[in-house]
Parts: sequence; structure tokens; C-alpha cells
Amino acid sequence: MDDAIGQTTSAILGLTKPTSQPKSASAKSLESAGNRWGQAMANMSSYDRMRQLALYLLCWGEGAQVCFMSECLCFIFKCADDYYCSRECQDRIEPAPEGLYLRSVIGPLYRFFRDQFYEHPDGVFVRREKDHEDIFGYDYITSLFWYPEGIAKITLNDRTRLVDISPAQRYMKFDKIEWRQAFFDQPIS
Repeated sequence: MDDAIGQTTSAILGLTKPTSQPKSASAKSLESAGNRWGQAMANMSSYDRMRQLALYLLCWGEGAQVCFMSECLCFIFKCADDYYCSRECQDRIEPAPEGLYLRSVIGPLYRFFRDQFYEHPDGVFVRREKDHEDIFGYDYITSLFWYPEGIAKITLNDRTRLVDISPAQRYMKFDKIEWRQAFFDQPIS
């Protein structure tokens, strides 16, 4: 859906730099995006379908607690797929370092989620004394990925917004994302 409607919507909301004129209202509807996605799937080769399925299952299988945050997992998959299809990845001679996905993508998200429930004074994890309404749980964390406005809050440690980076380069920037800033920027509802 990101390619079908996300870029246009983000440009209209001022979340990304516009690259072309916005499409008509009918072209921006969710139904229209779904139709374009369905057409893209129909045109996709069997190889690409299997490749995407395998990539998604790899992301999900190694995702730890993130596998319970479906929209977050889909965002990770989208960024990984954009990178995999990029010239940068295809021209790469050396394989990615072992453990890159867990260390750069899942680890930081898992630590943010874990730290909502536990603190670790003296190296021992102890459950935080917080009301449920003051904790960023699965539903709250995944809601960041529902709308372009939420995704636009994801910034790197140099304050660059992830949406301002080329889609093909986003995945390799995950280790620089400031997750606390993205989530604490929005109120808990």
C-alpha cells in the first residue's frame, strides 16, 4: 500500500518532499490503492511472490516480540524489501554481517518495548510500577505505523526523518533510529 498511496498522501500532508502533482481524490482512496496493489500482485512473477513471502517469514520468524506488532512488522518488511530490490543491495559483494537484522532492527525495538515494562537497576530486571495507561503496549506501538504522520515521526540520531531518506536506503538506517523520540512525541491515549 505504501507505493500505491503512501508517497502521494505524505507529500500532500507535507511529510515528504513532493516529487509530482497530487493525484485526484479517487486515485488517493484506500479502495483505489487496494485495486492498484491487487493489479501489482497480479503482475508480479511467481519468483517475486515467493521471494516476498520468504522475506516476510524471515522478518516475522526472527522478530521476537515485534511479531505481535503487525503494522510495525509490515513496515520493517517494506523497508527490507525496498533495500533488497535496490541497486545498492544487488551490487553488494560482501554479505551483510551476521546478526544485522537482530542487532540493528529488532534489538532496538525490543529494548524500547521491554523498557516500558521493566527497569534494570543493578543489572536485574524488575517490573515497573506503572499503570497500564502509562505504558506503550503492543497496540500503541503498532499505531505509530498506521498513518503517514506517525511514520514521519521516526527520526535518526542526527534528526533526519526516515521518510526523507530514499526508500532503498531506509533499512540500513534502522540502527540509527531514535525509537523513544518517535513514540514519546505522541500522547498515550
